[in-house]
This record gives sequence, structure tokens and C-alpha cells, in this order.
Amino acid sequence: MLWIAWQAGQLVALDPTCLAADRDAPRCRELVETLGTLGGFGGQLLTYSAVVAFGMGLVVGVPLVAREIEHGSAGLAWTLSPSRMRWLLPRMAAAATVVIALLAVLSVASDVLASAILPDLNLGADFTWYGQRGGLLVMRGLLALGIGLALGAMLGRQLLALLLAILATVAVFVASHAAGADSSYEFEPRHYRYVGTDLAACAEASDLSLHDFLLTRQDR
Repeated sequence: MLWIAWQAGQLVALDPTCLAADRDAPRCRELVETLGTLGGFGGQLLTYSAVVAFGMGLVVGVPLVAREIEHGSAGLAWTLSPSRMRWLLPRMAAAATVVIALLAVLSVASDVLASAILPDLNLGADFTWYGQRGGLLVMRGLLALGIGLALGAMLGRQLLALLLAILATVAVFVASHAAGADSSYEFEPRHYRYVGTDLAACAEASDLSLHDFLLTRQDR
């Protein structure tokens, strides 16, 4: 991720004007195409980062209790401990610390990559790649950790608990996205952005998005 971010930063530094008014200039075409290729590959990595967050939580959480039960050592460990909760809490804290530390690195790297791919976009106020970058990766990893821990403790079989935890995590992921998609948003005429017939004709002829077209107008 950081290597792609560095490559994208180097390309942008060669000619920053190619990201604005001169995007379609002949001298910028190769740079923009290369940046687009890096952006496509970087976007795939950002998609995989969400999978890594869930997978890390499950891999750490499932065997935390299930391994002890499956190997038959849980009874002895619980007998020697004052309570099962006091036996479990330090292990939960250690597992959560590992997941947070590793995913914190991934979240920072994903934010750096996203900023390098889209340097002209304020990602702090934008939902581009939402859930695939930043601190939400840590939260998703901790959620998967809890799911894996709960199923591992209930089933006592690592493989079976891992499979069911994967299904449960996918179900939670799909349900959250479905809930986000159903935002009860309805189109209203006021959502149109009126720019006048002259500018509208120029924007249509430029083959640019309205955002990019207005940026070119600001630079004049």
C-alpha cells in the first residue's frame, strides 16, 4: 500500500496541474493514465483491507477458548483459576491489543493510500472507500474478534466455529451495507445544481464531471 502511495505521490509531484485544468492536455495523458492504473490497483487493495480486518479478528478470536476446550485443557485451566472470567479477561485483552495494533497500521496505510490516489479530494469529509480505510477497520476487526470468541466458546471446535464465524461475519457485513443502502433518500428537483444553459452546454461538451468542469472554470 505504501509503495503504491509513494508511486502516486511521485506522479502527482511531476506536474500537479495535470489533476486540474490540464487533465486532458497531451503532456498529461500518460501521467493521468498511469495514475488511474495505480488507483485501480490501490482500490483493490483497499477492498481487500476490509477482508483482512475481519479475517484477523476471526483467526485470533476463534481459538482463544475453542482450542482449550478441544484439547481438553480447559477444565484444568479453569480449576486453577479463581474464576472463568478472570481466566478469560487477560487473554481477551491480549488478543484485542494484538488486533488493534496490527489493524492500526493497516488503517493508517489505507488512509495514506487513499489520499495518494485521490489527492484532490478531502477524504476526511468524504465517504469514498468508507469502511475500507481508517479507524473503522479496527472496529470491524474487534467485532470479528468478539464473534469468533463467542462461537468458539459455545461450540468448542475450532474449525466448525471458524466456519460459522465466517458466515456470521458475512451476514453482519451484508446486513450493515443493506441498512446503509436503504437510507429512505428520495430525489427532489432541488437536488439539481443549476449552472445556467451556457455553462451546462460547455460542461456537456467537455466530457468532464460537473465537479472537474467547475474546477477548470475556477482556474481561469
